[in-house]
Amino acid sequence: MEQPTVSAIIITYNRANFLKKSIESILNQTYHDFEILIVDDCSPDHTREIVEGFNDKRIKYFIHENNKGEGGSRNTGLQHARGKYIAFLDDDDEWLENKLQRQVSLLETASHEIGVVYTGLIRIDGKTDEIIDTNQIQKASGHILSNLIQGKNFVTPSTVMIKKECFESVGIFDEKLPTGFDYDMWIRIAKHYQFQYLNEPLVKYRIHSSQLSGNYQLQIKGREAMFAKYKDYFNEPNIHNSKRYFELGILHCLNGDHKSGRKMYTKSISLYPYNLKPPVAFLLTLLGNRNFQRFLQWINRKSGPA
Repeated sequence: MEQPTVSAIIITYNRANFLKKSIESILNQTYHDFEILIVDDCSPDHTREIVEGFNDKRIKYFIHENNKGEGGSRNTGLQHARGKYIAFLDDDDEWLENKLQRQVSLLETASHEIGVVYTGLIRIDGKTDEIIDTNQIQKASGHILSNLIQGKNFVTPSTVMIKKECFESVGIFDEKLPTGFDYDMWIRIAKHYQFQYLNEPLVKYRIHSSQLSGNYQLQIKGREAMFAKYKDYFNEPNIHNSKRYFELGILHCLNGDHKSGRKMYTKSISLYPYNLKPPVAFLLTLLGNRNFQRFLQWINRKSGPA
């Protein structure tokens, strides 16, 4: 069987209502030399019927007998991928029709040091499909390790195309992490390869209620695991790490654990004492939940919880 240039990997769990559009967005690409690997993480809904409704020999369908989670599902896709390049598409997102064409063209002519090309995106409402906003901010290119370490994860999985050799160099996704599989992978790749940002919105990123953002306990476990794995980076005294621990404190408080929240605010202050939000948050947790909730509302009116 002839090797495809691109392996498009969709991992899915219980999102048959979104999956059909995701698959169609790949089949509608102007670039056609690809395979589609759909990894179903033991979905209880009618995902199988959706996939089997497509009659295209480029589609390969894999079903886990037991739930393996995001990291395990991405690794199943990588295990079966035959392409020179790997492109991930989350089951609730869609690609614009020229996404693969633009990225393949760039990688085919780019320096060998470039391992990843990622793009801008369009955020859309999960219920109405209306555009919320378009990402038109120039993001980092080149050696972006310091950008990843100093800030938040700004590389969205559905926007990337990655040389398969990157995974051969740095390994597969870390299944021991509760969350943050992609962030961890970008850090590992960025130690060896450069990234290239393509400032075009080539992905529709769907915002809806079933995403991780409301699962505070899982977010806490994921951040704590990342802090432990990259403690040499994330314990350095600077404003960036102060913000990380402040945000973790917010998550603890949202999860109802103000005592753990105060520990994180204390850590945040020790890393950068000139950030006023952590000491304010610390004091407000002692004055009752209502005052703390008012603080969160004020935070949200500003430019995010940092």
